[in-house]
Amino acid sequence: MAGAGATRSAQRLRGCMNRCAAAAGETGMIRLAAACLIWFALALAAIAEASLANLEQLQAEWDATARRVETVLGQGWVSTARLEELRNELARQRDEASKLNAAAIAIARPLRDRLDALGPAPADGAIEAPEIARLREELTRQIAQAEVPVKATETALRRAEDLIARIDKKARERFRDELLRLNPSPLSPSAIVRAAEDFATRIDSIVADAVTGVQRGDSRRLPALLLALAGIVILVAVRRRIIAWIENRLAQGLAEEAGRARFAAFFGALALSVSWLVIPGAGMALILLALETSGAAFGSAAPVIDDIGWLALCLVGAVWLAETLFGGNPVMQRHFALRPKAERVARRMTLLLGLVAGLDLLVMRGAMSGWLTLRTLSVLNLALLVIGGIALHRLGTALLRVPEPEPATVTGEEGEEEQAEPDPRIVLGRAIRRVAVGVMHLAAIAAPILAAIGFYALSRQIFYPVLFTTALLGVGIVIVALVSEAVNAATEGRPGRLQLLPVLAGFVLAIVSLPPLALVWGARESDLAETWRMLVEGVSIGEARISPADFLVFLIIFSIGYALTRLIKSLLRVTVLPQTRLDPGGQKAVVSIVGYVGIVVAALVAISAAGLNLSNLAIVAGALSVGIGFGLQTVVSNFVAGLILLIERPIKEGDWIKVGEIEGTVRRISVRSTVIQTFDRAVVTVPNADFMTSSVLNRTHSSNMGRVVIRVGVAYGSDTREVARILQEVAGECSLLLRRPAPKAVFTGFGADSLDFAVYCYLRDVNTTLDASSDIHHRIAERFAAEGIEIPFAQRDVHLRNVAELGEALRGSTGRSTRRG
Repeated sequence: MAGAGATRSAQRLRGCMNRCAAAAGETGMIRLAAACLIWFALALAAIAEASLANLEQLQAEWDATARRVETVLGQGWVSTARLEELRNELARQRDEASKLNAAAIAIARPLRDRLDALGPAPADGAIEAPEIARLREELTRQIAQAEVPVKATETALRRAEDLIARIDKKARERFRDELLRLNPSPLSPSAIVRAAEDFATRIDSIVADAVTGVQRGDSRRLPALLLALAGIVILVAVRRRIIAWIENRLAQGLAEEAGRARFAAFFGALALSVSWLVIPGAGMALILLALETSGAAFGSAAPVIDDIGWLALCLVGAVWLAETLFGGNPVMQRHFALRPKAERVARRMTLLLGLVAGLDLLVMRGAMSGWLTLRTLSVLNLALLVIGGIALHRLGTALLRVPEPEPATVTGEEGEEEQAEPDPRIVLGRAIRRVAVGVMHLAAIAAPILAAIGFYALSRQIFYPVLFTTALLGVGIVIVALVSEAVNAATEGRPGRLQLLPVLAGFVLAIVSLPPLALVWGARESDLAETWRMLVEGVSIGEARISPADFLVFLIIFSIGYALTRLIKSLLRVTVLPQTRLDPGGQKAVVSIVGYVGIVVAALVAISAAGLNLSNLAIVAGALSVGIGFGLQTVVSNFVAGLILLIERPIKEGDWIKVGEIEGTVRRISVRSTVIQTFDRAVVTVPNADFMTSSVLNRTHSSNMGRVVIRVGVAYGSDTREVARILQEVAGECSLLLRRPAPKAVFTGFGADSLDFAVYCYLRDVNTTLDASSDIHHRIAERFAAEGIEIPFAQRDVHLRNVAELGEALRGSTGRSTRRG
């Protein structure tokens, strides 16, 4: 049926193509366009029919899987492994349905666009051209046919998502029930005795099988013995000599000059860290290889020998972490210092915790292999949690034993030393350390108690995730410390942008650690896969969907646009604008406008490249208009005023202006505000809207020329014309004034105490106003003194009333003073 349908579609397609060719010569461009649109629609129809045939088969498979999952979920109990298997199958089918849905929508969307291009259907009684009517009818039919796979895939997609949600809910409920399940207490004497007997029996059987395996392989004993001896020599002698040599070289390097000491610190710390990982790892690998070679992996000993590798891995990791962090490395102590005794305790407890973690892995894999019963497993779990709890508690206590730094001092205003505020980084580090140690103490106490009561799963879920998280934090500290030493060596201790690399390394480590931490704390692999799927597919904003890939494209395109904008600004500022007649202020305004336009264009291009429909921004703008009208009105007005200032340029950088009570020099004009430096060296930030709503005095807008008025008074009786001549001569002698227009002395009037004159002087540079005014005042004083012209000052006569009464009062006061004497 599907093949016949595709054949009919192909026949219709060929016939339509022939009609297209004939239409070009018969009826002109309208019929040609209509025929071509019909040909395109039929081509899509042929593709849709072929896909629909395949979709019917897929839909049958999806339906069968969904019914099977529903049947399983309706049963009373099903294993977790079976649930995960069904979920993975549903997830695969969901992805298939999602891809087919996207393809079906892509086929149907052009048809809808072409139908929309024809406009709305004519109202009742209206006449439409026959070609348009046929085209509308054909497109409507094709759209209806194209919608079939769209709806079918959407239905399958929703059904799969619903079943996945039900499986996830069931798995979470099962995990919760497992945590809260109360088992018999492993502290009962009968349980301990039976577990000990069972464990001893299992160990005897494993040892017997291992001995039998070794005895059977006589020819392999010598190679196995040599491998074991080589591993022991590496772990004991070779390790000690190599580590001692590296530590000696590190101490010598740190004693050298500053530049070499930095490189010695980095390479020494790196060599020590790698040595503590590689040398014990090589020794353990040889010992494990010796066990495999000897033939000990025989019978019931085979799974145990295979699982010993996990124990060795935990021990090697614990040795590396303990020796790197707490081994007395002077470089590492700069970043993670403890008191000497606490450092030794932390080192021993880290090794003990590594042993506990390795034994737990060995016990758990033994339980899965079947050589340990659940009863024995419960008792061994309690024993390991007690030992591990003590070690974890002591480790946390040791981590709090931090050497107190010497208090920093600063010199106060009166010259005396005062204690400085503590470094915020140290305060934050202490707070984080206290929180982490508190969690460690809580887990160390709660886990053994819960295991003793009988909460087997809950005790493990509390202790081992905390232990694993602590180990990851230690790894992160080591890596960040090594990156810090590398940056310090590369930059020679100078501050710069590279100093942010340790922070970036810590952030990357935190991101990379999230998946394993999530798994340890109870998340399933399917949860991580679902989270990754949501991140990849992104979130919907209106009709657009934004994903991390789209965001990355946006960042790349915007960064390129921003870099090009910076380059264009530099070219304009250095090569183009200096060749024009624009003044420096105009050049800066042009560069600023080009920068803003470039950033806006880069943002629009990046948004378009990321797949965000710009028409949707109108909805966002409409939603923000209310907020702009109320809360952002001042910001928007300042922004618009800043653009006007940059375009009209009523003020520019370097101008001497006065706006309101503020007077000074313009230092910077941005789109939001203008920075003015007053003459007392204070910096004032003025919103740009103030320049639009108030008067602005600009003393240096078109040029630096200015005027200063010198006012002076002379005593009554002076020759006014002679005074005016002298003032004009004195002003003409000042080199800071213009010759044209020349200074002019004016007799302004008769004052209460003097004859008032004013000298109007025009300055070459208004910035020399104070110098010119001071110089002219000095010259006037000297010339008036030489010419005998008096500069009056105010004099006052005091008239006393009731003089007789005041005299009597004074005589009486004098007489009383005489009698007392």
